Amino acid sequence: MSRLKEARELYERALEITIKLRGRVHYHVATLQNNIAVILKQTGEFEKAIEMYNAALVLRKHLNGKDHPNVAQVRFNCRFNSSCPGWQSDHSNFPCW
Repeated sequence: MSRLKEARELYERALEITIKLRGRVHYHVATLQNNIAVILKQTGEFEKAIEMYNAALVLRKHLNGKDHPNVAQVRFNCRFNSSCPGWQSDHSNFPCW
């Protein structure tokens, strides 16, 4: 099993547990969604990554307000990632930007 696949599985399990314990509207849920999106982008699952980034962005905006640094972090991760060749050229109009 690749390290990214293993990390994704662990993050997804942590997300399930966090939602059960804390509910869907919690800061840790948004953090886990952002982390899963980073992995999805690195593995070339761009459409799934965008969906997960959007979920994290909506939740962080709700919890922190649109101008909070945590919202900017999701936007940055969604927009840029040097380890994902083709991401920027293939996705110039990011719905999460």
